[in-house]
Amino acid sequence: MNQKPLVYRMCVVSRESHLKSELFRLVKVNDQIIFDKKQAIPGRGVYLKKDLKVIELARSKKLLNKAFRTSDINEQVYLDLINELK
Repeated sequence: MNQKPLVYRMCVVSRESHLKSELFRLVKVNDQIIFDKKQAIPGRGVYLKKDLKVIELARSKKLLNKAFRTSDINEQVYLDLINELK
């Protein structure tokens, strides 16, 4: 019985390690930030804990801008994350 190993990633906001299934993944593709629902799009990825407080903190402190080294993150990205929580 070969079981897949548990995969952990670090939340860019809380800096805590969580299982990938407990995190949202955002990817930078062609200078555009995309919410990667299936966690399969190739590219530079950043993980956020599936928590409203974490998403709001990332928005207010512009942590995704720092993580992706960009200045323009579309507000729709945050709205997509919040809608996915519901």
